[in-house]
Amino acid sequence: MLNDADVLIWGTEKDSDRVALEDEPLYRALTPVDQGRQVFTGGLLAGAIYFNSVLSLPFVLDRLFPALASTLGDEGP
Repeated sequence: MLNDADVLIWGTEKDSDRVALEDEPLYRALTPVDQGRQVFTGGLLAGAIYFNSVLSLPFVLDRLFPALASTLGDEGP
């Protein structure tokens, strides 16, 4: 399922989360990872996504959409 994704969004709250993820063999074997089609959130954005409220949604949209557009370029769905 992850190999079929256009882009992967990783809810990494701190740098050590990203490092731990990147050390996983399964992570490195994923096609979207190999093709650079992934977004790492950082703590604030991850928290806003997790809480998913009327107050956090504008924050998420303002930050996630540009990151997705930058990652996908002209290859988006």
